[in-house]
Amino acid sequence: MADFQAMIKTELIGKDLMAAVQKMNGATCYAIMPKTLKDDSGLGLDEAIEQIAEFVQGITKSDKPPFNAEDIQGELKAFVDISKVRLVLRQAYLFIQKHSEETEKEKDVTEYAFNIAVLMNDGEFEQAEASLFKVKELSFAVWSCDRQMILDTMDILDLTDIDKAIENAAKLEEKKKAAVLIAQKDEQDEKAGESEEEKPKEEEPEEEKPKEEEPEEEKPEETGDK
Repeated sequence: MADFQAMIKTELIGKDLMAAVQKMNGATCYAIMPKTLKDDSGLGLDEAIEQIAEFVQGITKSDKPPFNAEDIQGELKAFVDISKVRLVLRQAYLFIQKHSEETEKEKDVTEYAFNIAVLMNDGEFEQAEASLFKVKELSFAVWSCDRQMILDTMDILDLTDIDKAIENAAKLEEKKKAAVLIAQKDEQDEKAGESEEEKPKEEEPEEEKPKEEEPEEEKPEETGDK
């Protein structure tokens, strides 16, 4: 049988996401690829976290959610007053591989990563008393994934290995700088192309036509009579 994949539009925290579902080698795979999403009004902290946790739990069929709102609240309270915040999903990644045969269950895979922005409902962040930083922007990530490309895409620095984190951060910064330079060059090329189109075309000088030689006047023939 030919390969078959279903593409499904689903929703998470008010965002439309495209999920791919494919059966192969006795397993069913579910995947959502990371994609930068536009900001919107978002949802309250509790509702947003519960939606994500239930979403992952529903697909994995696990007995309990991978995380809960209380855990996330406890972490965020160290930075800001969370009573007036809302959450906006920035990026989502999901890869789940479920085998139908019991003997193959050990090969099951569950990977996810979510990058979430924390926004104030009104005005600036109200700082937590114990916070070491003045918070101007805040986002957080929850993940269960070792794929470095996914972590880099979502700006996740895994600090369990600080040397590796520093190296990856440096590489990521270089990539961002290169992307900015490419974007600037593309913009310059586009502007240059527009200015070339706007320039009035120079009229080509008319070719000088060769002067026609005037016919010589015929001299009257001399006769012999004088």
